[in-house]
Amino acid sequence: MVRRWPIQKASSVNAIYDHAYYWPHFSAIPAQANGDIMIFTISKLTGHAGSRFGWALVKDKDVYLNMLKYMQLVEMGVSRDTQLRALQLLKVVLEGDGREIFHLAYEKMRDHWEKNSQIVSLSKRFTSQDIPPQYCNFFEKVRGPSPGDTQVSFLHM
Repeated sequence: MVRRWPIQKASSVNAIYDHAYYWPHFSAIPAQANGDIMIFTISKLTGHAGSRFGWALVKDKDVYLNMLKYMQLVEMGVSRDTQLRALQLLKVVLEGDGREIFHLAYEKMRDHWEKNSQIVSLSKRFTSQDIPPQYCNFFEKVRGPSPGDTQVSFLHM
């Protein structure tokens, strides 16, 4: 069961956008990310989930200062090992023009998606989501789907 909670609409409420999968190899990037608070992670970019390394972009300075204070009080910090690993990963990502990893990863993810979709389509009991092609500002073209996972639904017969 999916629970839906009302979101307050007020001037003092900032939306938090989880951009863990907002990378061009998972989904088309239709526009610049422009949220109040945006959270990113390197784990989905490079496949290093164990690193637990991420960052946030925060528009409001007061919100940023509150987040910083919170992190100082309750967060144990990121280990030096994780920081060095993340730095090395980012250096590899940025080699050349910094786009090669996304082209390679998109091809792999698209192939994975097409194989999964083909397998599910052979079933009379299951179906997967239909994701239409979409224009991607990163690739500067319309591109097919390449999500990080396949949502499979059971067909009641």
